[in-house]
Amino acid sequence: MRIEINVGERDAQGLARFLEGSGLPEGDAQELAQLAFAEEPESAAEPMGPKVRSWLLENMKKAANGTWKMGLAVANDVIKEALLKYYGLK
Repeated sequence: MRIEINVGERDAQGLARFLEGSGLPEGDAQELAQLAFAEEPESAAEPMGPKVRSWLLENMKKAANGTWKMGLAVANDVIKEALLKYYGLK
């Protein structure tokens, strides 16, 4: 399965909209987009800064328990790919 990631570089609102469309609740999508806007990724291999990574670790339980409309593995892949596009790393 291939997911089309439509996120413009440094477009925080576009990132939030994409994440919402992928199954994150609006508040979670907005919060993650704001964190991504506020910090830089560590590298192309790790497209998350420390605040984004911490947020993701704290919130992945929502994917595991069904609060998000996507499963754990999908959530991790979708969010990572979206961040790569957001930061212009892919």
